[in-house]
Amino acid sequence: MPKYLSEKTIKDAVDRLSVCSANSSLSDFLIFKRAAVLTAMADGSSVSSAQVVTGTKSKPFVAAIEAFTKVGGAESPYYLPFGSKRDKTAGYRTDKYPSNGSSDTARNWQGRDGKPLVLVANSSPKKYVFEKRTAKQLADFFLVRNGAEGRFSGEKPRLLDVAIWWFREKEFSEELTAKQLVQALIADFTLNAEEIEGLFHSGDDTGAQTHVDKE
Repeated sequence: MPKYLSEKTIKDAVDRLSVCSANSSLSDFLIFKRAAVLTAMADGSSVSSAQVVTGTKSKPFVAAIEAFTKVGGAESPYYLPFGSKRDKTAGYRTDKYPSNGSSDTARNWQGRDGKPLVLVANSSPKKYVFEKRTAKQLADFFLVRNGAEGRFSGEKPRLLDVAIWWFREKEFSEELTAKQLVQALIADFTLNAEEIEGLFHSGDDTGAQTHVDKE
C-alpha cells in the first residue's frame, strides 16, 4: 500500500517554516537550485556549472517552480513557505508567479552584495549561474534579523521541515526515517555544506510522524 506524509506532519512543518528566520526569497533560491539539477540531468552538464534558463519556456525552471510552490488554489495557486506569516500575502502567489516571481527576484539580486546567482551577460532569455558563497554570506543574504540586536528573527528553517514540504505529495513505497527524508532533500537540490550550515537548522528532529497509509 502506498504511503504519504500525513496531513498533520505537513501542517506542523509548514507552521514552523512560516515563522522561521528565512525570508520568502529562499524559496526562489531553492527553485534555482532544483532547476540547476534538472538542467544538468537534461544536458549532461555538472550541476555546479549549469546555466539556469528562466522564463515560462524553460522546462527545468517551470518544473522546479511547480514542484516547490504549487498548491492548486484558484486565485493564488502558489505558496512560498518561508516566513509566510511575515509576508503581506501570507506566502501565496498568483498564477503570474512562474513568469515574474523567481526570475524577477534573481534579477533584483544583481545589485546586491553577496548575491548567490549571477546573470550571464547578454543572455536572452536570461540565464543565471551560481556564485559560491560562504555560510555567513548566505545567512546574511537570506535570514531576517531583528533590529539593532542583530539576532535572527526566529529559528533557522529546519531541513526536515523543508523535506516534508518538498515531499508533501510524494508517494512512498515504504516508511522513511526523518534522516532519510533529509538526505533525499539534500540530494534533490545538491545542497552543499556552506548552504546547509548557513541557511538551515540541521539538528536531529525525530519526533515527527512521517508517513501514513493512503486511505
